[in-house]
Amino acid sequence: MSASRRGARRRGPAWAALLTLAAATLVPGCGGSEPVPEGRSLVLITMDTTRADHLGAFGHPDSPTPTIDALAANGVRFTRAYAPMGQTLPSHATMFTGQGPRTHGALENYYVLPADAHTLAERLDDRGYETVGVIGALVLAVDSGIAQGFEVWDQPEGLWKSDQGHPPERVAAQVTDEALAWAVRRESDAPYFLWVHYYDPHGPYAPPEHFRPSISRDVVSGMVMEAAQRGDFGEAEATLDVISQTWFNYAAELEYTDQQVGRLLDGLRARGLLDDAVVAVAGDHGEGLFEHGHKGHGINLYEELMHVPLVITAPDGELGGTVVDTPVQLQDLLPTLLTATGHEFAGDGDVQGQDLWAAARAGRAPRSGSIFIERPHYSAERLDSKHNPRGQPRKHEYGLVLGIIADGHKLLKQVDGTVTLFDLVADPTERNDLAGVDPETAARLRGLLEDYEQRFRVAEPGSGESVSAERAEQLRQLGYGGDAGG
Repeated sequence: MSASRRGARRRGPAWAALLTLAAATLVPGCGGSEPVPEGRSLVLITMDTTRADHLGAFGHPDSPTPTIDALAANGVRFTRAYAPMGQTLPSHATMFTGQGPRTHGALENYYVLPADAHTLAERLDDRGYETVGVIGALVLAVDSGIAQGFEVWDQPEGLWKSDQGHPPERVAAQVTDEALAWAVRRESDAPYFLWVHYYDPHGPYAPPEHFRPSISRDVVSGMVMEAAQRGDFGEAEATLDVISQTWFNYAAELEYTDQQVGRLLDGLRARGLLDDAVVAVAGDHGEGLFEHGHKGHGINLYEELMHVPLVITAPDGELGGTVVDTPVQLQDLLPTLLTATGHEFAGDGDVQGQDLWAAARAGRAPRSGSIFIERPHYSAERLDSKHNPRGQPRKHEYGLVLGIIADGHKLLKQVDGTVTLFDLVADPTERNDLAGVDPETAARLRGLLEDYEQRFRVAEPGSGESVSAERAEQLRQLGYGGDAGG
């Protein structure tokens, strides 16, 4: 039980009423001239391995995510949000610091967020918030450094063994149970910051046996057929039946997680804890579902891995129904959430993201700058084994793969220095390489990318901060193998 902290939780319109309010009654994109009430509480829900296009609010035709869709309809939906890397710790560290991985230093799941990082939880703790973290998998365990600033912390316990299969996660219902148990015990009247991390969309895609998904297999199969006709699956070593079943199972995991998000919000609402709380939902990275011939994440920089959902909803319905199509990044989350909860953010040298809430309230689009993305800094051994079952030839070259998104294009620089260029407007599934067709754009973006590399230098991949033997074993069981140095 945490002690009472300074500051009082302000009251506002009931959250239940907000969710029934049609977005059409609000004026999308128009903010108020009144300042945001200071000291709003914050619920941040992060969903592991969640690509944007498989949520209803972001384009899935038979939405498996009605809870998140409702939040999006009554809040701000960012249609082009990007993760900096296709791994959990680097992306979460970016959300909490407002910095890219090359700045905060957590360049792979084996790395550690340094103790001198100034996180969102620490900033809100300094402002008198009760800070609570409830996580679904030990990849974000306390010794990863991500728990800095959290007064109450809840993570899976124990050390999983290899004979337990793919163990180190708690299903979404258990995560929700722990978060609501904190809500029941809570006595403080201070504002709070509750971070809840759901791991379920991560493979293997297998919701609990009792869960019966409502999404249509026929709709999913139709989506797969359309993707196949476009040529999205490249040289995937899987039949369309296998791909369809994979897509269905992944959607079922999203539906199960969304159901638990709904149960979490219902439980908080019942205790009056959503009356004046901002609710944000973000994916940490996406997932390849055989597009470009790959299944999984952390192996390339295509849209299915890097494009993530981002939704922020205010308790008073301000900005409800707003859609922001300008590309944004997870670095933007820290300043945005500080402003949305009523704390002036004038900017500081530590934060590389921009304040999206202030921009939306002013009725303007965010700054349209370059977004830099990168493959995780795997050790050579880890990369050699990743997605290379049964001794098959290695698919991925050792070294760094980097990318830049700017002016509607994405340029990817491979380990050997070759580049590919895609027009994300005309070719959102990245099938047509324009590097040879549009050499001027390719050269300009390559120059920006190489300047970024020079300004933010890092050590060789795999040479990160050492971790304890226990953490190394836990991460091996999560599927992030290699040695402790990798």
